[in-house]
Amino acid sequence: MSLENLKNKPLVEAIFEIRWSVEQQNQLSIDPNIQFLLGRLFDRISSEYPTYEQLPSSLVPENMAEGLVKHRFRTTRNWYFDCQ
Repeated sequence: MSLENLKNKPLVEAIFEIRWSVEQQNQLSIDPNIQFLLGRLFDRISSEYPTYEQLPSSLVPENMAEGLVKHRFRTTRNWYFDCQ
């Protein structure tokens, strides 16, 4: 199966969520290495999404912010094609 490059791509934005369990539970069950994961993700996608934005929802305490989009990776600043 070959992939076809569409001229008028129907997808403008995609949001994905990554979840995992923390073996050593801290008081809030938050992985202390989350910033490391974000850095590794950015290393992998920065060639296609070089602009990183920390969204206002990332300032909400983790125990209250489950399921909120907190980070955005863009192809260009102030452009629509994102990786959040």
